[in-house]
Amino acid sequence: MCRPSAAQAKTSRSGRGPDGATASASASSSCRRMRRACAHSRRPAGVRARLRVVRATSRTPNRPSNCSSVRERAGCVIRRVLAASVIVPSSSIATRARRWRSSTFINTKHKSSPEGISRSAGGGRSVPGMNIALIGATGTLGTAVHTELTGRGHHVLTVGRTAGDLRHDLTDPDQIAALYRAAGPLDAVVSTAGDVPYKPVAELTADDWQAAFRGKVLSQLELVRQGLPHVAEHGSFTLITGILAREPIPTGAAASMANGAVEAFVRAAAIEIAPQRINAVSPTVFTESLDAYGDFFPGMGSVPLADVARAYVRSVEGRQTGQVYTVQ
Repeated sequence: MCRPSAAQAKTSRSGRGPDGATASASASSSCRRMRRACAHSRRPAGVRARLRVVRATSRTPNRPSNCSSVRERAGCVIRRVLAASVIVPSSSIATRARRWRSSTFINTKHKSSPEGISRSAGGGRSVPGMNIALIGATGTLGTAVHTELTGRGHHVLTVGRTAGDLRHDLTDPDQIAALYRAAGPLDAVVSTAGDVPYKPVAELTADDWQAAFRGKVLSQLELVRQGLPHVAEHGSFTLITGILAREPIPTGAAASMANGAVEAFVRAAAIEIAPQRINAVSPTVFTESLDAYGDFFPGMGSVPLADVARAYVRSVEGRQTGQVYTVQ
């Protein structure tokens, strides 16, 4: 405990007043101040600083403290920082990303047009009347997707190896180039076909693995790579994968490899080709094909073709990119 010095005690004894009350009060006040000073000196530096802030901000409103002024100025600076725009680095990828973020498909200026998306219209579009190239249009899934898209007012150009408006083998990159030259400007490219061998792993040869990659992966990758200059600025690509990417079955190793590769490509390509979009549809076995393929998917549910076709519509007419729409 801090005690008053001899000089302070002497001063207190010589206080004014007939009964020494004034001197005693002064001595007691001095003692309290000294005790507070001693206690304050023993506190950590952080505590002392906080106490100074509290005392400074407890002053009367007509005399604002330096602390309150600093706090007010800091608040203004923080508000200005939060309101400031983020500067994106100048690069081709950053520029495309800014355009993609600021773009939108549907606004009050969009009008329906039978010609579909116009690349010279500054990105505007109307959902009806799109020009769509449908790969594998005569297959089981392709037929269902063709019916759904044409029923929604789109112009669909069918492409197949042996049937369709255009006939090309998509495992040949040269024929993909010929396809785009013949198709002209497009608003969307939809793929519903891919060939893979089904064999036990021990029986798969190097040629089988290459056939799976070429028939379902490389063909669709080339469809996107070569299609970028031919598809509208806000157009889209929709590829086909399958349930075996996430739920393998015996004899389905090559298909699982191909499906997984396509899905990884979709996610990676989406961040580079914006504002063009890319998605994939990944269905389980079709209800309409259970008689032929049901034994290969024991215990797995089936899905109607109409549900899968609607997933394609979601990709073509929607706004999302980099998505894998699972249908099961």
